[in-house]
Amino acid sequence: MSYFLNKLLMHGRMTFTLPRYRLATGIYGTIPAQWNSIGLDLADPAYIHLGDQLFYEPMVRALLASGKDVCFAPIPAMRGYFGGLGYPLSEPEEARACDVVITPVWALPQHPAETRYRNRLYVHAADSRIDAPIAQYLAQTLTSLLGLPIPTDDFEPHYWPNPSSPIMLDDDCSYVLFNNYVDSSRLRIGQAEQQALLDELAKLKAQHNVCVLHVGSNRDKAGDLRDYGSLVDRDLRGQTTIETLFHLALHPSVRAVVSFDNFIMHLGLLARKACHIRLRRHQPVMRRYLECFVNPPFPSEEARALLHYL
Repeated sequence: MSYFLNKLLMHGRMTFTLPRYRLATGIYGTIPAQWNSIGLDLADPAYIHLGDQLFYEPMVRALLASGKDVCFAPIPAMRGYFGGLGYPLSEPEEARACDVVITPVWALPQHPAETRYRNRLYVHAADSRIDAPIAQYLAQTLTSLLGLPIPTDDFEPHYWPNPSSPIMLDDDCSYVLFNNYVDSSRLRIGQAEQQALLDELAKLKAQHNVCVLHVGSNRDKAGDLRDYGSLVDRDLRGQTTIETLFHLALHPSVRAVVSFDNFIMHLGLLARKACHIRLRRHQPVMRRYLECFVNPPFPSEEARALLHYL
């Protein structure tokens, strides 16, 4: 089934089927009266992207601290990050075999029809009715539903400890991380959104004489026919791992991020760098949700003050 067809069918389920299984805003499913093991199946990159993984990190931390048997399966690209934090990692099949399974709502069709709503907790993190920073909301709401100790603080996703990188930066230069790609909602980005990022780059280069580092994947580069000319000083697309991106965002010579509301933005906020962000096109209610509870996904006025929307 195609990604877009699955999305369309899921919107139908969320309208007609899922409401009868609603446990909390954005949380659907059933929980057994007794359980010992819990599986977090966050392994399908088609439905849970890089930035989304950070939203779940405080919740994973809370579950591991509860003493329950936890099977945690992140997407392959983020296994190094969670492994670096010292979290035990499992395969998706192990996570799905646990007494209770937590997974994104978009993965619902992957579960057998006869057990689809049995001992499953489906998370719709993009539910605009959520009224708290999403990382805090997931950690507190899911632990509450499961009858576990509810965390009261430390909702900021932990940073990759001591990330390394083969890419060397000049300590005497000021850099900007530039990324103009998204893993989802590509249809919400047009020429006006792309141009807003380029205009901001030109302004920063004119006012602050920054060096622009263009980051992205090989696929991003192959599908991008734009000529960035003098706006980009170093093209690092296809040359960075996730660990490298953590390292670059944290590097003291990197002063700012210019991007859409994506994984690079979240790294910039965690590293406390100025973030010049163009939101994808959204309805006003979703834009408000993103600005209030996703950017950043944790409660921090310090991080929020670093956001400059274009």
